[in-house]
Amino acid sequence: MERGLTRTAMEHELQRVLGYYDLGELRSARRVQRGFVNENWVLETTRGRYFLKRRHPHLCNPDVIRAQHALIAHLRGVGFPAPAILPAASGASFLVLHGGSYEIQGYIEGAPYDHASPAHFREAALTLGRYHSHVQSFAPQVLRNQGELYSPAILNVNLVRLTHAWELEQDRELASIARQLAAHAADLATRFARHGALPHLVIHGDYYAGNLLFENDRIVGVWDYDTARW
Repeated sequence: MERGLTRTAMEHELQRVLGYYDLGELRSARRVQRGFVNENWVLETTRGRYFLKRRHPHLCNPDVIRAQHALIAHLRGVGFPAPAILPAASGASFLVLHGGSYEIQGYIEGAPYDHASPAHFREAALTLGRYHSHVQSFAPQVLRNQGELYSPAILNVNLVRLTHAWELEQDRELASIARQLAAHAADLATRFARHGALPHLVIHGDYYAGNLLFENDRIVGVWDYDTARW
């Protein structure tokens, strides 16, 4: 939905969601093509501009959502540029409606990451380091129980499954890609092994250029904590 058409089915859904918040009446809604999993919109209401997210069904565990929102509140409490989670009229930080899980965040004005800018690269690295420092003492059990989702061992398991599926297609190009991925996975395992036992903490899980907003050379927003976990 790109133009805020008032009679579309999606706008009716968004209007129903806003009915559970005290954020004014919907004036327009624009679909945001950030990310690859959730559905996101920028909403204009009679009271301001907001960011609305409809979570993918695989990311709708209520306990996990609460823990991730607690992470955001923790980060904001120490001055990290995470978005504000706006509560519904009930006080809950998210809304379950008609089988969908919604949350509304304060809108952050900013420019995208500039891949040609060394200053942006440096700021992104320093901000990630600050994130890791801020979460040293934050480790809710519900996020710690998610399993080893990011280790080389899990990567290899998934790669074996993927390669097996591709081999069934008997596609030479896919076989070449599979070999490249296998070499990459082996290289990662070797690099990880050099460091021994690595520290554990709640990582962001999706820290990349598309989730960063800048004001000149300073990061003013870090988005999307939906895959944050141990």
